[in-house]
Amino acid sequence: MRMDESGPMIGRWGLAWRLARRELRDGLKGFRVLIACLVLGVASIAGVGSLGASLRAGLAEQGRVLLAGDLSVRSFQQPLSVEVLEELRKAGTVARTATLSTNIFAVANGERALAALKAVDDHYPLYGDLTFSPTSSRDAVLERRNGMAGIALAPELAERLKVHPGDRIRLGSSEFVLRALLVSEPDRINSGMRLGPTAMIDFDAAGNTGLLARGSLVTWEAKVRLPPDADPEILRRSLLDRFSDQGLRVTTRNGAAPAVRRFIDRFGHFLLLVGLTALLLGGVGVANAVTAWLERRRATIAVFKLLGADGAMVARCYLLAVFVLAAGAALAGVVIGAAVPWLGGTLVTRWWPVPLAVGLYPIPLAFAFAAGLAITGGFIAIPLSRAVATRAGHLFRGPVSGEESQASISAKTAALMLVVSVPAASVWLAERRDLAIGFVLGAGLSIFLLTVLAKTLQAVLRRLPRPRMIALRMALANLVRPGARTVPVMVSIGLGLTLFATLALVEGNLRRDISGDLSRRAPDFFFVDIAKNRRAAFEKEAAAYADRDGEGLKLVPSLRGTIIRLNGRLADPEKVSPDVRWVLRGDRGLSFSRRLPDSNRLVAGRWWPEDYHGPPLVSMSANEARGLGLDVGSTITLRVMGREITATVASLREVRWRSFGFNFVILFDPATLADAPFTWMATLRLADPDVETDAYRSLTDAFPEVTAVRVGDVLGELDAILARMAIAIRLTAALALIAGILVLAGALAAQQRMRLHEAAVLKTLGARRRDIARIHALEYLLLGALTGGLAFLVGGAAGWLVVTKVMNISFMALPGVVATTVLAGMGLVLMLGLGASHATLGVRPWRLLREA
Repeated sequence: MRMDESGPMIGRWGLAWRLARRELRDGLKGFRVLIACLVLGVASIAGVGSLGASLRAGLAEQGRVLLAGDLSVRSFQQPLSVEVLEELRKAGTVARTATLSTNIFAVANGERALAALKAVDDHYPLYGDLTFSPTSSRDAVLERRNGMAGIALAPELAERLKVHPGDRIRLGSSEFVLRALLVSEPDRINSGMRLGPTAMIDFDAAGNTGLLARGSLVTWEAKVRLPPDADPEILRRSLLDRFSDQGLRVTTRNGAAPAVRRFIDRFGHFLLLVGLTALLLGGVGVANAVTAWLERRRATIAVFKLLGADGAMVARCYLLAVFVLAAGAALAGVVIGAAVPWLGGTLVTRWWPVPLAVGLYPIPLAFAFAAGLAITGGFIAIPLSRAVATRAGHLFRGPVSGEESQASISAKTAALMLVVSVPAASVWLAERRDLAIGFVLGAGLSIFLLTVLAKTLQAVLRRLPRPRMIALRMALANLVRPGARTVPVMVSIGLGLTLFATLALVEGNLRRDISGDLSRRAPDFFFVDIAKNRRAAFEKEAAAYADRDGEGLKLVPSLRGTIIRLNGRLADPEKVSPDVRWVLRGDRGLSFSRRLPDSNRLVAGRWWPEDYHGPPLVSMSANEARGLGLDVGSTITLRVMGREITATVASLREVRWRSFGFNFVILFDPATLADAPFTWMATLRLADPDVETDAYRSLTDAFPEVTAVRVGDVLGELDAILARMAIAIRLTAALALIAGILVLAGALAAQQRMRLHEAAVLKTLGARRRDIARIHALEYLLLGALTGGLAFLVGGAAGWLVVTKVMNISFMALPGVVATTVLAGMGLVLMLGLGASHATLGVRPWRLLREA
């Protein structure tokens, strides 16, 4: 009987489908690794995408609650003008707030802490709820009663101060009574980074504290509730056009929490890229599984060919069979990924209070499904092409005949296009394509280096003198013989370990720098909002505690300003380098100086004379200036305290931001801002670290209006944030390692038949079960050690590059990471290898040798 392929194309595919169904009658035997690889990769991509979509949708749906209004207008350092407030009141109901960082004191016990003071009027919040404990209304908590206004403290702040409701609290020159604990505020995540937990008081009562003086670092804000049919975007444009000279920052409910949105987009895309890496590694497992399955179908393929089927019919048959299973596995991965917002949403919102709109989001799910099928097609094209190209006579030969056909050029081209399409699509979808390209190139370079190093090691092992120990000699021979899966295993397991080694080295060096080098270089305190008329008194008091090396006490003038034009053109964050967009978002810290700061180095232009009096000049950080398209001679226009100043760029500086001194993107000449209502900032390095508490108490008692920041507390919070992010990154990176383990399992399965014949021959020659086990143990131990070593070499190089070139800190190899990486490689390969060898050890020689 011959197969008739002369019919129409539909008939040919119909015949192929009937044959494919028959080929799948044996069930999922041999496809478990393929299914596991695809489920893991697709589920990771779908899960990360669904969770990110849920977070973005939550921000969009809860925008007016997160903003506590339909529209928000902010001004920095100076209150909103009467004209602006009148315009807002015409549009709707207005709620006013003022926020700043300051020190807060417990009157009874003398405890004090840094707090984010938030003064709110009686209309706040316009949307959402203020929650207090014990339960009460805003007015009941904050109103003036018996001659004293109320205050609400975040629970952690009350704990630091060791106070309870009814205790008295001092803020600046006023005292308040603690009436409740502030459990939640609707616009907390829209407020950006705060130095300390929230302390909330009434807006009118804040005026009596002396903390809202002109020049203080206060953010003044008005929130508006509009009629249901009003468009906040129209009002936003109107305000910016009419009051363009006032430096307002206007946000609508559609753009609430922009920093949070950017973080979700960027961190989510990083996790997506890690998931894609896991899927790409899983593709190697798919290729191994299909290779092993086709090896077992050699006789069937030969029969098909003898019955008249050409290569195209065989390819259609097995392509359909594999894709049916792949589609089912990808669909299972999509279902698991779609459930991630339901399963993991509570954990995410507990760690980070962001609203989550749980639901089904088809775009990330469709992308994950398509990526799974594309990777499947890319990785099965070559083994399928090799199988169908083999002549029928060779297919009937034994598995150790050494015959291996080459894949066709069209199969190799299709494989390359399909595999490359997935990371290319992820780059195209990324907000920061430069970062996505960097990750993809880094992963590709890592795979290339691991492949080259693995092949080099194989070549070296071939040329080594043969060991006298028989088991070791055979173990080495197994690693370098034709058909050995040494290189795929080293690449797949190695890439997962490389990710771990890189992340561990970066995290370890960063945390070492924070706890070591940064702590040694950093001052003990930062002080802000030192009034002009209090500078001399503060300097005298602080000098008593300062180190005498000349770096003990430093004071610089401090202002805030907003960049509005660059070379006469409106400053638009979207038209500058992504690395420096932060400079144009919101206001920037400014200062002026007669001399070049010690931690700066002039790289272009000239520094002004110490007695300079003339047109406004600025010196800019070189990296930020060039990212903004500025150079020496360019002009930059800023709005400072309601005044527009156009200055010429006189010089560019290389700024050592990690010096922990006072560093500014923009420094003015000493004359332009000399008469502005600025305040002073100071750093204090103690002569004796043991007097830190005494210095803190003495200075905050003498200057309660000055904000004192303990640098050690800030570094501790930074370390805690880094630790939480590291957990999330490691959990995601574990996907790549799990994918590598599945690839190893597939490679072992692909070699199973050859291993069985090998064991049969060895037993026939007199080898015992323990002799074969020793050979396999040495083989997998060597393979694991080499894999771990290569992973550390590549991961160490990547870690060094990130640490020294991106983060600009010193690098340490961290022996613990070296040992963990190598031992993990040895343990994983040895454990899985010996597990797969169990069936081989029990083989009976006569059953297999008669088939040869």
